[in-house]
Amino acid sequence: MKKQFTTQILYSKNVSWLTEIYKKCLKLDFDLMDDLSDCTGGDIASIHTTDEFSEGYELLLKAAVCELGGHAGHYHLLLQTAFVSELVEGQISSAEFITEIRKIIIDNDKEGTDTSIISCGEAVRKAKEDITIFKVSMSRHLTEITGSKEPIPFYRCDYILLELDNYIVRFLK
Repeated sequence: MKKQFTTQILYSKNVSWLTEIYKKCLKLDFDLMDDLSDCTGGDIASIHTTDEFSEGYELLLKAAVCELGGHAGHYHLLLQTAFVSELVEGQISSAEFITEIRKIIIDNDKEGTDTSIISCGEAVRKAKEDITIFKVSMSRHLTEITGSKEPIPFYRCDYILLELDNYIVRFLK
């Protein structure tokens, strides 16, 4: 009889949630860059809006790293790997992605000397604030691009804002 051993790695449900919401944000960011590039004939540098969006959601990934016991140095190294793009392209699952983060932390692989950390709550609140600012900015840009006299609403990140709101209501109030 062949014996088989399995290992179960436990981590907070915040890590899974942060990873999933980060994945949704990153996918939306890629889609927005493509759409803006098509809309402006490839000149998205003149809009700068996706930078505003990514600043809003990047802290979610940093918080996931911190929830696993890591810090900013581990987060910065993670961004230099292919794991982030593999996650959004569906080449690896969220569980596999989290495993790779854990390996970086266990091996203490890091970039730079920054050892700052951020809590899940701080990251979620900051992401909500920054993504809301981005939403208003996109509405303004769309209104300018189209030449409309009425503001053009931007709804593409509403489902992400709703998830962030729900998290805040359930766990942070």
